[in-house]
Amino acid sequence: MSIISTINGLKPEIIKRVSAELHKLKGKIDDYEIAWKQLQDISAKVIIEILAENLPDTCTLSSPKSKSTYPDIKIETPEGTFAIDALGLNITYCFGDLERNIQ
Repeated sequence: MSIISTINGLKPEIIKRVSAELHKLKGKIDDYEIAWKQLQDISAKVIIEILAENLPDTCTLSSPKSKSTYPDIKIETPEGTFAIDALGLNITYCFGDLERNIQ
């Protein structure tokens, strides 16, 4: 599964770039719910940018708009459909009703 290997290899860059974006918010948000929503939105946006730069054009990347929707990021590929929890960087492989966490 080369997509999984590629994503796992990007974790250090994802952490670095997401952290840099989140540090820009320091002192600008005082409401917990707003801060959590912004954390998710910013993290997902940066991760999608990094994935788009590094995954093949055959991959479709999307991020649901509902805050209660899982996953934060959906990746549809010829290898299968994957989901990423942006805050935990957990990758899940989805095949029909079967989901399996991939480390």
